[in-house]
Amino acid sequence: MKKLILLGTALLGLYLPVKAQRDGSSFSTAGWWQASTGKFSPAIDSSGRVTFRVKAPQASKVQVEIGDWDIMRLAMEQDTSGVWTASTTSLLPGIYQYVFVVDGKRSIDLANPKVNTVQKCMVVYWKL
Repeated sequence: MKKLILLGTALLGLYLPVKAQRDGSSFSTAGWWQASTGKFSPAIDSSGRVTFRVKAPQASKVQVEIGDWDIMRLAMEQDTSGVWTASTTSLLPGIYQYVFVVDGKRSIDLANPKVNTVQKCMVVYWKL
């Protein structure tokens, strides 16, 4: 009789946590990881020109710094919706690093899905 009571208690003890896992939470990760919508920065045309865009409506000065040793700095121009834009001349195929400098502070391109961390410095890259 003691064995049956012990077995019943053990089975009930296993059933309750399983039921709690099924019923307990409305937490869901559905919809968290979706493809980026629309064009992201950088946009590369067929001639190899690269156009960078960043939304910073409150900024007064924005630049993009391209490269790791030989840094190319491009001043960006703001449109009426607060999006800053700059384009390069044609670039050779390769992997390039860049960061935005928004009012003197470096920022990665959050619209680019290819973000990488290198030597405690956030960089974003693309391959032509």
